[in-house]
Amino acid sequence: MTEPARFPAGRPLLIRGATVVTVDEARGVRSDTDVLVVGERIAAVSRGLSAPHDAVVIEAEGALLSPGFVDTHRHMWQSALRGLGVDWTLTNYLEAIGALLPHLRPEDVYAGNERGEQVVAQDPRAADVLRYATLGGAEALGMGDRIGSITPGKLADLVLLRRDTPSMVPVLVFQAGRGDVDTVVVGGRVRGHGGEPVGLDLTRARRLAEASRDHLRAAGGEATWR
Repeated sequence: MTEPARFPAGRPLLIRGATVVTVDEARGVRSDTDVLVVGERIAAVSRGLSAPHDAVVIEAEGALLSPGFVDTHRHMWQSALRGLGVDWTLTNYLEAIGALLPHLRPEDVYAGNERGEQVVAQDPRAADVLRYATLGGAEALGMGDRIGSITPGKLADLVLLRRDTPSMVPVLVFQAGRGDVDTVVVGGRVRGHGGEPVGLDLTRARRLAEASRDHLRAAGGEATWR
């Protein structure tokens, strides 16, 4: 795990020299561009930005910077139960989850989300797919004015993708996978860098997920669990 001290809270962040896919109609795609993050927000998007004296700088020449993805439908809260129903039919799934739901506690949902932190018709173009996954999702949630594009004033939710991996040559949005992600920024905080989590206690997340699993197994009974 990358040490959080490498990206201390409160210091500006400058991502320098990336190809920035802003998903902002007024800005488009910009090559060799810098993005400055101050606090939790994007402060500037331009070439040749000067780094504040206390800024943390990520050299991103050759990399691709996009807005963070906005997922409007995800069963992250169920991640502690992952693998439970690998051979179930949909009916089996609905019956079992229905039996477990009354036993779910707030801490079970929390544990599932904590662990969980660790694709359309009409032949869409790559740019359409990216917009669906970023600004489109934000707009669907009523948050298009806050997230979903790399626009000054918006929250700094960013994903920096390497372009030197086999799956990213040539660059196609359909090809990128988790192994191509170099850096993740959420609300101005670096949460992943160099392909490693930053400041996340994976041991704690695993412990919470195991405790939640044990509770639900005991509450739902072995018949439901099988």
